[in-house]
Amino acid sequence: MKLSPFLGFLIAPFLPATIAAVLVGFRAHRFDYDTSAAVAFGCITAGYVAGFCIGWPLLQYWKREQWTGPIAGAALGTVSAACLTFVVAVTLTPFHGEVTLMRGFFNVLTFAAPIGAVAGLAFWWLSMRNRTDDAASD
Repeated sequence: MKLSPFLGFLIAPFLPATIAAVLVGFRAHRFDYDTSAAVAFGCITAGYVAGFCIGWPLLQYWKREQWTGPIAGAALGTVSAACLTFVVAVTLTPFHGEVTLMRGFFNVLTFAAPIGAVAGLAFWWLSMRNRTDDAASD
């Protein structure tokens, strides 16, 4: 099964969004559908924003450098999530009073970085892995 990187970017955010939605949904005694749906929607949206604005240019550079292993996929998602987290922290921190920029950044990053890594690994599994296998078979 061969998928283009573009199609991989479209599909990859759904896996971490599902994981995050399930984890958040089961925090209470009964499943919280509203919160989990909001978290899933936020993860998918953030995945698209980070993927196309940050991850896509980074992927093009890494492909030229021939760095396409699973660690590259996880790093691609983590770096994209960290950059997006920085933008969100800079944008929202001034509106939350006593929260410092660094504290807000690291609070969100502890959630966003693992989600980004899962998205990057999912992207590698869907797209980059095929490119590596094709190059090895030539």
